[in-house]
Amino acid sequence: MLKILEEENNYTFANGMGVIDLIDAEVPISNVTLSNNKYYRYGNNGKNIGCRYLSDTVCELISYSIGCMLGRYSLDREGLVYAHANNEHFYDLFTGGAYQTFPADDNAIIPLTDQEWFADDATNRFRDFVRSVWSAENLQENLDFVAESLCLHAIKP
Repeated sequence: MLKILEEENNYTFANGMGVIDLIDAEVPISNVTLSNNKYYRYGNNGKNIGCRYLSDTVCELISYSIGCMLGRYSLDREGLVYAHANNEHFYDLFTGGAYQTFPADDNAIIPLTDQEWFADDATNRFRDFVRSVWSAENLQENLDFVAESLCLHAIKP
């Protein structure tokens, strides 16, 4: 679908500029220029391109979840929610309901440890994030999917 849309854009611009006979509006799949196009993102020559794409996409999900943990993003509001420093205006967002579905960490410290030391460490908070987004019913299945996806590119580079 993305390929078709890009070709339609090329045709529209070429036609509007009067150069439709001079250029080819067709686009090879590897040149569709969206970062969610794995062929554009990694090139057309990888045999495990799907594994790498899945692994990178899950890394982006984890990055987004950390942004939600720190209050930069919210499941309750679109776009960038908090871009200040020193908790400036953070309390207003917090009391204004910006973090109802998944609360931002109140001290903006997310410990990352190899053992479960803190109730609000990165592992526990990510588990809470997944539970908030996809419910507790399939929590373990979703966490297993994340773990397996992170390992895909490392195992099959």
